Amino acid sequence: MKAESSKTRHSIPPEDIYAWTVSASAAPDEPRELAIGFENGVPVSLDGERLGGYALIRKLNEIAGACGVGRNDMVEDRILGLKAREVYEHPAATVLLKAHADLERLVLTRQELAFKAIVDDKWSELGYMGLVDEPLFPALSAFVDKTQERVTGTVDLVLYKGSVTVAGRSAKEAIYSDDLVSFESTTIDQNDAVGFSAYYGFQARLLAQLRK
Repeated sequence: MKAESSKTRHSIPPEDIYAWTVSASAAPDEPRELAIGFENGVPVSLDGERLGGYALIRKLNEIAGACGVGRNDMVEDRILGLKAREVYEHPAATVLLKAHADLERLVLTRQELAFKAIVDDKWSELGYMGLVDEPLFPALSAFVDKTQERVTGTVDLVLYKGSVTVAGRSAKEAIYSDDLVSFESTTIDQNDAVGFSAYYGFQARLLAQLRK
């Protein structure tokens, strides 16, 4: 990985190390659209076809891998403190994580999303270290399970030459209203924002005045 000079290129993984994915340049020129359905946070359907977990992942692996999706070349910190370069391929996981996170943003509250980001990081760290018997692990899992009770819906995606883009989403318990977000609703008075704006960030503005 160390370059002998500024003109020396770092080593690039050869194509023959990949089993599930093609390179982005070798992927089809036409985008692939698909839809993933979730129930309680678990993926249960692909393009409207209900599938078991193994079958869904295997089929999605083939679809996403053929589109060049799911390669990762990274430097990570191992438990012993060593940094290591790792090359992974995970086409199905890349698509599922993208879709799942997007659906969560549609149905979970701002406070839930903010705290879940902390929980996700710690849960992943404990799992990576093999500390699944640590009492904190099931406690974090219980929080995650609770949030997933509302993560039911469908996410539309577009796969194209190594990229995954969310094209749309829907959920029965979506915390979203076209009427309210447009500010055309008669139930929202925009004048309420005047008072809110006067006090939101008040301490920061007061500190800025003191420093002047």
